[in-house]
Amino acid sequence: IRMVQGAVARAPNASTMDLLLFRLGWALTAQQRHHEALRVYRLLIQRFPTSVYLPHAFLVFAEHYFEQSEWSSAAEFYERVLLPATTDNRVHALALYRLAWMRLYQRDAAGALPRFEEVLAWATEHPDAPDIARLAAAARVERDVALWAAQPDRRVRGAEAPGDVDAMARAA
Repeated sequence: IRMVQGAVARAPNASTMDLLLFRLGWALTAQQRHHEALRVYRLLIQRFPTSVYLPHAFLVFAEHYFEQSEWSSAAEFYERVLLPATTDNRVHALALYRLAWMRLYQRDAAGALPRFEEVLAWATEHPDAPDIARLAAAARVERDVALWAAQPDRRVRGAEAPGDVDAMARAA
């Protein structure tokens, strides 16, 4: 961390500064220095608005707010993670997946369905994306849970479904 901080201080306009800031934020996070990491990621976002590391920096903020159950702030950052929607954006599908889960946490199963579908579409279009097979498998199962929860009569195999998301997840 000290070495990267020194490099950032010595050459603030280096051509790889966005990479250095990203690595510094990552290292600070690994050391449980979350507030310092957020400051570094904020600097990355401000100074390098076209960096390939921008979606990752937005994801850090989105996850921070997600963990705090601050849904509107988390959603805002997850939406920023989605751009650019290219194969260079290695966290695009994860952001879609988390947006779907935010809907589930807010008891909006019908709103979660399109996001789970987007994860599956992304997986089909980008089969070589990192961790996409595992993410798609989870999205398929959770899409089915959301589909079930979105049904007005909530019946599965003739049984009355539970009325809350936690019970629904246990049943699934």
